[in-house]
Amino acid sequence: MFVLTIDQVASRRTADRIPELLAMLQDVPALLPFERTVGDEAQGVPASATAAAEAIRRVLRSGGWHIGIGCAPDAQENLPTSVREGSGMAFVCAREAVEASKRLPVSLAVRVPTVSNGEGTTADKTHASSAAKKGVRTVARGGSADARNAVEVSPVPGGALDRAARAAELQALLHVIGIVVQSRTVAQRETVQLLELGESGQAIARALSITPQAVSQRRLGAHWAEEQAVWPLAIRLLQELDYGVSGEQGSQA
Repeated sequence: MFVLTIDQVASRRTADRIPELLAMLQDVPALLPFERTVGDEAQGVPASATAAAEAIRRVLRSGGWHIGIGCAPDAQENLPTSVREGSGMAFVCAREAVEASKRLPVSLAVRVPTVSNGEGTTADKTHASSAAKKGVRTVARGGSADARNAVEVSPVPGGALDRAARAAELQALLHVIGIVVQSRTVAQRETVQLLELGESGQAIARALSITPQAVSQRRLGAHWAEEQAVWPLAIRLLQELDYGVSGEQGSQA
């Protein structure tokens, strides 16, 4: 199960953007819809890996948010009626993730239940024995910022990667996407928005009062095709991460 915790950047110096965020995410399929939880923060429980990816995509493009992604085998049938009443390992991981994101160049982090030399959160300790069986050793807390974000992995017999490595892979990929998205100019963002509505180059040129050649230049400069090409990989990593922590593919769709 996935939980997303999203915190507004520099909220004390800027206007409240949570209503904008909730409107942007209101049609994302969710087990628990996104709500304001406290102050400048919102949380939600996407219904699947695909829904989680769509929410992440929208928030990255909006810009100005700390994004925490938690994934843990919480029982979906025991969910409360509101995300504000949520508890469990996925919520703990999302909280750790959003705090960790504030120390990263791209303000996004992914966290799963892990083990850290016998220490760590309740979620960590719950999964200590299963992680030991898989040969997992992570270094996630204490020391420098680099040390807190490091992941050290031993291979699982048979060559499969453990959940901590999968989380690190997903975070790295989402950071690359975030760099691409957040480096776009205003003009490139306008063009991408129309491209995603299915508009042709000619139609976009007319709408923006520019030439078709300018549309093409903006599309290429925005690396829109490259971004589109890697989102299926992000969804697959989310699916594999969900499968890895739950042992069953209950929320993959």
